[in-house]
Amino acid sequence: MIVVTSTVSRSFVKCFSFLQVMTGETMSQPRYHGLDALRAFAMLLGIALHGGMSYIGDYLSGEELVGWPFDTASSGFILVLILWIHAWRMQVFFFMAGFFAHLVIQRYGIPHFVRNRFHHIFLPFVLGMIIIVPLTIGVIIYGAWRAGTLNQLANSEDEGGLSPLHLWFLYYLLGYYLITVVVCRAHSLSGVVQRMDSILSQVMRSRLRVVWLTLPTMLLRTFVRSEDVTLFAPNVGFFVYHGSFFALGWFIFRQPSLLSVLRRKRVWVSYLLLGSLVMMPVTLIFTDLVSEQHLAYTALYSLQTWLIMLGLIGMFDALNSQAHDWVRYLADAAYWIYLVHMPVVALLSIWLLPLSWAALFKFGVVCAVSTLFLLATYHWGVRYTFIGRLLNGPRQRRVLSPTPG
Repeated sequence: MIVVTSTVSRSFVKCFSFLQVMTGETMSQPRYHGLDALRAFAMLLGIALHGGMSYIGDYLSGEELVGWPFDTASSGFILVLILWIHAWRMQVFFFMAGFFAHLVIQRYGIPHFVRNRFHHIFLPFVLGMIIIVPLTIGVIIYGAWRAGTLNQLANSEDEGGLSPLHLWFLYYLLGYYLITVVVCRAHSLSGVVQRMDSILSQVMRSRLRVVWLTLPTMLLRTFVRSEDVTLFAPNVGFFVYHGSFFALGWFIFRQPSLLSVLRRKRVWVSYLLLGSLVMMPVTLIFTDLVSEQHLAYTALYSLQTWLIMLGLIGMFDALNSQAHDWVRYLADAAYWIYLVHMPVVALLSIWLLPLSWAALFKFGVVCAVSTLFLLATYHWGVRYTFIGRLLNGPRQRRVLSPTPG
């Protein structure tokens, strides 16, 4: 880790000044309650996403059935739910990561940003690779042993490097943050930034905003040959694709009022309905007709992604105009839940394998028990400890004032 001296810090702030030309509304330091709520919702859906994987085995084959404890009970509804979540969840995370990265830099400067991300992203990633990833792999091996599929697991195709599993999100974030800090040296980019502001303003104010946003991402999606992420075999197409959402979030922070149009009920409702009930079925049909790199497929998939993503941003913004303590609490807890949920969900799925319950019932049990267990561990073992300080910064316990007699 490079130690940033005061001299270099001042030069960072100076050379990054072209990115700190903010509107008056950003200088007032508002709290983005809608994005807080959406972040908590999306993080918690990770439990549903991975908790449901055990119950889609009938729809998979070959190598797809190796590496996770698949149950004999399956559900088409769970498959559709997983595909719906997968269509937008990580894109929203990277969008918000870019948005809040710009917020931190604008308010506190580059040196603080580097320290903040080192403590809250880099250290949890390293510790996760040392503790959580091996633990998850151990649980998966245990599940394969219970199911009698150890040989298939041992003979499964090597991805070419150490996989960070679900921590690939943090791994990619570190790359985007590094690029962000390096860009500060490019003084000549101020003109490009202003042009991007103008283009983005026109796009977001257009009734065809979803179409204009779809065009670049559908082209980037054609270069995504695989969604596998390993530490020593870069997946360039996947990295660039998600980086586009990070960049959009970064630029949107410069003009956050552009998101206000999404608050209109007719906008976010129509987006969610079109994305979920129209575009998703059409995209699934095309999956059987063309490859996932085919331009027709990437266009449909990208359109679906943007409709659902913008619809959710608008909905959560409209429904969370004021602060709610429980939303902030869940937003804090969500990071811990994201980090450690995989081995918990996998282990619960393994324990339920012998039971002849319906897939939907097992899925509900896995999600409910995992959520309650992880929230309990967060509240009593993380929130007010050094782990909580590492993940979210210090949190103060509430002291109830005595009522006057």
